[in-house]
Amino acid sequence: MESAAAIVNLRERGKRERLRRIKEAAFEVFRLQGYDKANTREIARRADVSIGTLFVYAKDKHDLLCLVLNEDLDSIFEESIAAVPGGGPAVDRIIALLRPIYEYFAREPELARAINREVAQFDRGAAGGGQAQRFHSRIGRWNGAVTSILLDAEKQGFLRVDGDGALLGLALFDLHLAEVRRWLLSEAPDSAAGLDHIAGIFRAVIGGRAIGPVSGAR
Repeated sequence: MESAAAIVNLRERGKRERLRRIKEAAFEVFRLQGYDKANTREIARRADVSIGTLFVYAKDKHDLLCLVLNEDLDSIFEESIAAVPGGGPAVDRIIALLRPIYEYFAREPELARAINREVAQFDRGAAGGGQAQRFHSRIGRWNGAVTSILLDAEKQGFLRVDGDGALLGLALFDLHLAEVRRWLLSEAPDSAAGLDHIAGIFRAVIGGRAIGPVSGAR
């Protein structure tokens, strides 16, 4: 007779396997059919689960899209934080932070368009199921990372923040969100072009606060 621990372990493996199948099926359907045309029943069929089981893992189609992307985006966020230089002009450091996400979106433009459109329609953290909340929570962490760069640049003598670090960080991050949606309108978004464009906007916004060069790149 199996022990209670063995039964629990077996159940957990079953949950992980169902989650894997659901994520793979959703990813495939979203890519092939597009988010708007994707059908949750088709995703459940491909994942070999009931529609009821599907909604145990994701509340709705919006939540399911977040489920598909969350693991990748968690990893990209950590990669992005690690890529930020320890010093230098604020714009260069913010671009280093954003580069991995632009490169990922350029590889998966259909999913990127869908998630950015969905984000625009929902109040941050207020809508959707657990996967959507996880996604929106990460947006706050991206915003916080931009603010941290600005405050550190001030400490290093590259920038005058004058107590407006959080507000300035929010403004720059919101500009990024708006510009990345515009950038994704192109048929084949180019990450280098997108980053160069947003860098120019950042320079224009914080140029008056810069001490010395706004950026080492151009």
